[in-house]
Amino acid sequence: MGDPSPYSGEEWPTAYSKDRDGNPVGQPDTYAERVALARQTVADEEMTVPLLVDGMDNAVWCTYGSAPNIAYLIDHEGTIVARQDWYDPSAMASAITDLLGDS
Repeated sequence: MGDPSPYSGEEWPTAYSKDRDGNPVGQPDTYAERVALARQTVADEEMTVPLLVDGMDNAVWCTYGSAPNIAYLIDHEGTIVARQDWYDPSAMASAITDLLGDS
């Protein structure tokens, strides 16, 4: 049995529930562990987008919405221009292009 998801309180296996060697990945107990896990995921998945690592109090998650892979496009005035409950890189690229126009 794995760790419960912070979103449901129940185990919720995903592609990231096990490391590359098949070992279970538990929920981090400290912020340092959370950052290390995020860095490992970014490296493993070759992510190129900025990634926010929320604090252990999940303040961002509590403020903006409880989704495991949520994404926002926020303009220079702080207005949310696009919101995705599940990050879709091509749709977000389109939203960025729309926001920036020809500039």
